[in-house]
Amino acid sequence: MAADEIATVYFLDVGQGTSQVIAFADGSLVIIDCGASADALVMLLKTISFSRIRAVVFSHWHDDHVNGTPAVIANFGSRIDAFHLPQDQPAVDIKANLIYRQIVKLKDKRKNTLVLDRLEFRNSDHGRIYGATSSSDGPVLSVLYPDYEQSIEAQSQGDSNQGSGVLILEHGKGRILFPGDAGKKAFKALIQRLGNGPITCNILAAPHHSGKLNKGAIDVRGYRNCYHWLYQDVVQPDYVIVSAGTDNTYDHPKRDHLLEAVSVGATVVCTQMTPQCHTDVKSVKPSLLPLIHHPAECGLNSGVGCGGTIVAVLNSAGVKIERLGEHQRKVNALATSQSPLCRSSLSTSSVV
Repeated sequence: MAADEIATVYFLDVGQGTSQVIAFADGSLVIIDCGASADALVMLLKTISFSRIRAVVFSHWHDDHVNGTPAVIANFGSRIDAFHLPQDQPAVDIKANLIYRQIVKLKDKRKNTLVLDRLEFRNSDHGRIYGATSSSDGPVLSVLYPDYEQSIEAQSQGDSNQGSGVLILEHGKGRILFPGDAGKKAFKALIQRLGNGPITCNILAAPHHSGKLNKGAIDVRGYRNCYHWLYQDVVQPDYVIVSAGTDNTYDHPKRDHLLEAVSVGATVVCTQMTPQCHTDVKSVKPSLLPLIHHPAECGLNSGVGCGGTIVAVLNSAGVKIERLGEHQRKVNALATSQSPLCRSSLSTSSVV
């Protein structure tokens, strides 16, 4: 593959959930998570041209990441080459999962031409899902976390988010990090293994929809909070893309999460607007222009689009988010009367 060939990444607006589609220059796709609903995902796949779905990857088994899978199977099952599945819970629970059973049924129907593989980092090939041995030769998608031992450890922690897969897409100077719902323990283990300081990237898909990074207290000794630690010591992104739904009941995105991202100079773009950013969020639905008019949940149901489905183009020079300037001007105008979190700043710089 020539050095100037690219990949296009769709950060789909699926409401409260996560789904990303990577379209490679050779005509193949990789899908990372399928959202709670696959309405926008299926519509996108019917809109764009592609030859094969090289892989469907689950970061973890939570409903808002996998429940859209049956619709993808129903519409495109014959064009899927592989599923990469996490083992973040006991095998007996995975075998009882209705979606896992549908995947196995598809494998049987395909007479074993469909590959099922465990999602994990391997020292032999670095968990490579797509690409050559070097990102200088073309786009490479690989797994950074977890390895086998970390998958087993995550099962014993009572917080399956800590076993969520962390993937990276690289091409030349371009890097996009997909951490699913990875939490504090997952990031700590990842950094300890890499041993070379914060991961720099062009785009970070905000972990856990910019929500909590662990179930308990989020304070980290020596830092304002867990998010301060995340953006100081773990990852240094140019852009943070948040996949969250207008009507979510988890207060996503968390204020402290976005404030810490903004404090290090990252530009934040959310798929949907939430009450954390506007006192009457439903009133702005007609006025905010999603970045790209691709299928998005905000156009199908009650969600209020902010970025909508966000499209990024990766090439050897880096990453470009399409129509970003237009979107940013819209948010700047909104900030004159409201308080979008992506336009807020830290009230204190003290370290606790």
